[in-house]
Amino acid sequence: MVKSPSAATTRWFRTAVTRTTSTRGTCIIIMATTAMTTGRCKSSGSDGLHELSGRIRRGPPWRSFSRWQPVLCLFLAAAGLLSVEGCRERPATGRGGAARPVVAVTIFPIGDLVRVLAGPAADVTVILPAGASPATFEPAPDLVRRSTGARLVVAVGGGADDWASDLARAWGAKLVVLTPQLTLEYGNNPHVWLDPILVRDGILPQLTGALIAVVPAAEGAIRARAVACGESLTALDREIRATLSAVGSRAFVATHPAWPYFAARYDLRQVGVLYPAPGRELSPRGLAALVDQARRAGVHAVFTEPQLGETVAQALAEELGARIGMLDPLGGPAVAGRDSYQALLRFNARALAEALRG
Repeated sequence: MVKSPSAATTRWFRTAVTRTTSTRGTCIIIMATTAMTTGRCKSSGSDGLHELSGRIRRGPPWRSFSRWQPVLCLFLAAAGLLSVEGCRERPATGRGGAARPVVAVTIFPIGDLVRVLAGPAADVTVILPAGASPATFEPAPDLVRRSTGARLVVAVGGGADDWASDLARAWGAKLVVLTPQLTLEYGNNPHVWLDPILVRDGILPQLTGALIAVVPAAEGAIRARAVACGESLTALDREIRATLSAVGSRAFVATHPAWPYFAARYDLRQVGVLYPAPGRELSPRGLAALVDQARRAGVHAVFTEPQLGETVAQALAEELGARIGMLDPLGGPAVAGRDSYQALLRFNARALAEALRG
């Protein structure tokens, strides 16, 4: 059994830490470094090492401290200054020191809305990896088994992300599914998040209520943010209408049926799609029928999507003599120009306006 460190050693350690890092980051950085050094915590990544090194490099007289980092961490672990318990991931805390609840959301556009509503009251994480399609995504067994600490899982429903129920059950989290409270059209199409007015009137109230149930102490702030968010969605709707006001032909072919709500809202027409169901392309006969339908409708634009292949779309565009563009129903936090809900819809409005211009 390791003996407790001496008072002198403890004082030296505290002085070193105070000079090396800010009080706010000390525990996390040292835990992560020690965990990596001892190999006893798989959840700790290299971020702590980079953060510590960055802090040290910026502050004399500790410029050369990073060379001694592994030695110090081994010493601290052996001396018992750090316990194994400290190696575990700890939930983020608010100003009062209480742990913030974690809210897991299946797709990024809804996740960004939840983040805006929650503010500092909750930590929001998006489950679907960037570039993946929610319709074909299958959570890996380790994701199902791993506890995220989530108290709430938010899903679209309607067949878009049915796998969310398994995750919520495995994590012991409450599941909120949005589409049962909405009237789905176009064959129960679940892509309602691409219409900002449907989001304002049908989705925003559900998200607000779900967050308040998880963080009742923040009800006032959440409701205030919901009002502001609703107003911004109204302004976004006006902006999109202005962007699309001068387009020529308003008919287009999409890669998959994500756009009927958006098209109906802005007087556009989604004539057909190349992937009528997840993972299923049109048959040769179906493709020939789509070519004929597109010609009769005067289609001058065919759109790819980053989550699906573009070969068929390019071939159809060549056959029709149409422009080819890209629409994105999902975006992502690291996708330039599509890294928020509003930025995503602006991107798609501009893409449609560019491809449908006269």
